[in-house]
Amino acid sequence: MLISKILYAVLLCILIIFWILYRGTLSLQLFILAAAVPFVMLGIVLIQRFLLDAAVRRSSAEVRKGDTFQWILQLRNRSLIPVSNAEVQLEYGSNLEGAAHRMKLGVSLLSLNTQKVKLTFHAGTCGMMEMRLCSVKIYDPLRLFSQTIRFRASDTFLVMPECMELELTEHQFSEAAEEDNPEYSKNKSGDDPSEVFEIHEYRSGDAVSRIHWKLSSKLDELMVKAYSLPIPSNTLLMPDYRMVGNGADGCARLDTMLSAVYAVSNEFRSQSLSHSALWYRNAQNAFAVCQLTEPEDTEEMLRQILQNTPSDYDPEAMLDVIEQEVRAARIILFTPKLDDRLIALLPQLSNHRALTIFYVISGGESEELPAGAEGYDCVPVRILSEALEDDSHPDREGEDEC
Repeated sequence: MLISKILYAVLLCILIIFWILYRGTLSLQLFILAAAVPFVMLGIVLIQRFLLDAAVRRSSAEVRKGDTFQWILQLRNRSLIPVSNAEVQLEYGSNLEGAAHRMKLGVSLLSLNTQKVKLTFHAGTCGMMEMRLCSVKIYDPLRLFSQTIRFRASDTFLVMPECMELELTEHQFSEAAEEDNPEYSKNKSGDDPSEVFEIHEYRSGDAVSRIHWKLSSKLDELMVKAYSLPIPSNTLLMPDYRMVGNGADGCARLDTMLSAVYAVSNEFRSQSLSHSALWYRNAQNAFAVCQLTEPEDTEEMLRQILQNTPSDYDPEAMLDVIEQEVRAARIILFTPKLDDRLIALLPQLSNHRALTIFYVISGGESEELPAGAEGYDCVPVRILSEALEDDSHPDREGEDEC
């Protein structure tokens, strides 16, 4: 733009010298015409300012982590004069990551036309992605003047976590709760004679006392009863939705933690085990509890969690809610990091010995438990991605609509 102004000033000086040296009608007309050009350019850009509309919309409601999705930037020129130069300022980011990324696009708009620019993104992490249209700066055809149009157009996009694969074992549910109607594992046998897990052929090491004599006599083969493993019902899943760490590391920890919640809830549901979840809601400044019985319940719970910005609440408040208001035979805590503060608070739970902790570790961290956590059933979950980079680019195969 500065170069355009300098070139115009040089042209104006040349025309002034030409008019001085060659007095006449032609030189005067050329000078007047050149002097009037800036006023015409200013008028054009002012008219275009009030006849330009912009909006941002998404291509679908939500996607899974790892998928690609699109935002569509829609610019409409309602004037008869085309916009040859427009500079669009955009901001996008995730509520997990916190920091916003800036993007600048150069577009041109035909007269009485709508231009759609597709911006393709790769969902590197779960969370609420937001795209904000900050401003559109338009220039006149000679780039002598510009006008910046501020917009408040924005759109949010929910990226759901993936259900990661966890090698879950029955030792996490091995302690039976003292209940009138205990639940039994469908994957592993135990020592409770009140329920038969399965009947199988005799194998070396099977107890003689468990031989099913009646069935063995009918089949003329030794058959052994395997008893069931009682496991606690009404398990409470507790995502510790705090931001621990900064930037990509903190974001990756939360993303991995929520994927682990998803996986454990699916495992419980496959075993038909009753379980619920407790998490912190920023808007209500309180904790919420919901029962998870259907696959839709878990996904809706994750949606509600992700719509909140990770907070820095004191985990002691979360443990107080569990101790005072929630009754659960087993508590499974999911935390982005097993830090000293959290470990020091765990003993205040009356049933803290029935606690299982899924904690996230990054690539450079050891799986060795921190001091004070040796007495708990701790399950390390390695971080899903070491670096979170949103691969975004405008797809210039946009559409023009008259």
